[in-house]
Amino acid sequence: MTGDAGDGRRTFYALWPDATAVRNLAALAARCARPVHPADLHLTVVFVGAVSPVVAACLPPLAAGLGCPALDLEFDRIEYWPGSGAQVLLPRRVPAQLRVLHDELAGRLVAAGVTSAATGREFRPHVTLSRAGAAGDYAGPVLPALRWRADALCVAVSHPVRDGPHYRRVLTVPLG
Repeated sequence: MTGDAGDGRRTFYALWPDATAVRNLAALAARCARPVHPADLHLTVVFVGAVSPVVAACLPPLAAGLGCPALDLEFDRIEYWPGSGAQVLLPRRVPAQLRVLHDELAGRLVAAGVTSAATGREFRPHVTLSRAGAAGDYAGPVLPALRWRADALCVAVSHPVRDGPHYRRVLTVPLG
């Protein structure tokens, strides 16, 4: 089951930070060129890509009954990714349960016949702080490390606008 939405909207499963983490993430992003809007800061668990409405309708049920506990995330460094021009916040270590959540969702997509844009790519959990970084922008440690407890998984859709995509959560499933 594949298909292109044709309108630039892309779908994904993500963890959204709580209000305290949003404030802390937004403070880091504000130091970057072209920061991501605070409401759009998130960690993508599985990127699906542009899909047809038929495929989009099957995504929320795939998130049900995962049995994943709430996740304690800790981010301690910023990197510049030259391929995308993004400045990203990376975790000190990737919690095993986050990898399990990623693998379970990716497996459910395959079983449902949905081709994910992330198929075959290494899972590199991160929070994009800026989409228009440059090689000379800050990269290095974040002290103290930024922590957040992710207690819900979201299905989200991007909406392209002039200043970069904005995201709308279409479903939120509690973890734990």
